[in-house]
Amino acid sequence: IDALEIAMAISQKFNVQLQAEDERNEEIFFSLRTLNNFIKENRGS
Repeated sequence: IDALEIAMAISQKFNVQLQAEDERNEEIFFSLRTLNNFIKENRGS
């Protein structure tokens, strides 16, 4: 599994928008905690 597949699965499962060109991606995917925080803050948006 590569990062693109992970991002697509997260987008579909949690209804969040992840963009390949987003400058925050390194910050978002830094750890499971930062990814979880991003999902909580952006779920359904």
